[in-house]
Amino acid sequence: MRITWIGAAGLIIEHEGATLLIDPYITRPGKLQIALCKLRPDIQRIERFVAGLSNVQGMLVGHTHLDHALDIPDLLERIDCKAVGGASLRNLLRAAGLPDERMFSITGGETLELGPFSVRPLVSRHGKAVLNRVPIPGEIDERFKLPAHFTAYKHGEVWSFMVSAGGRTLFHQGSADLVERSLEGCSADAVFCCVPGWKRRPELPQILLERLDPQIVVPFHFDDFSGFKLEGPIPYDQVRRVPGMDPEELISRFRELRPEIEFRRIGIMQPWDWGMEQ
Repeated sequence: MRITWIGAAGLIIEHEGATLLIDPYITRPGKLQIALCKLRPDIQRIERFVAGLSNVQGMLVGHTHLDHALDIPDLLERIDCKAVGGASLRNLLRAAGLPDERMFSITGGETLELGPFSVRPLVSRHGKAVLNRVPIPGEIDERFKLPAHFTAYKHGEVWSFMVSAGGRTLFHQGSADLVERSLEGCSADAVFCCVPGWKRRPELPQILLERLDPQIVVPFHFDDFSGFKLEGPIPYDQVRRVPGMDPEELISRFRELRPEIEFRRIGIMQPWDWGMEQ
């Protein structure tokens, strides 16, 4: 399985010639543009991104904040697959003129077979990532219009995803909180753990270790995702971080709880060939 972090909560997962996308965020407008403008996807960036993909089986959308969902409609217009999400995503797609048939509406706990990937969405919760508060709460409803200001991209339903392929399972946690009961009966070999907000739920690492018993932890979503372009690989230690977000602090907490656990420090657009390490 090859996994590429594309910044924010975005992943490209490849296995047996098929591709799965999670939270692909390509446009990356700058801070002033986000603050002042109604936002439009960058079509040139999106088309360059799509040109590098093959055999996409689906797009998983963890929630409908800007950095998870802005580009989903334009990606769906260029890729023959379905998005996976809840009612807020459905209203976003309707605002873009896409029919309901372009998505799988989920409730949590079901299993979707998408090519070689087995996907189990889990009901989750958004972390208190900004000033000890959940940013832009609420639902995207049928009144939503495009283009929209970033404050209109309310988070809606929040999901985590268990993704299995080739005998391995990863847990994608795109926000630093969870609903603990959703993890009952689950296990994962690797956990992709969101950094912003985890200190507001300090027991989070312990819950993930006890519930999922992973062998590997991968910190992500700590990048300053406004402005910079996905034009080439960025090593882990050169990723421009959200101010005050240090993934090494999260790694240290996991190591305190389980010293033997393995960590992967993955840079942006630097593929990790999981299971093919020498």
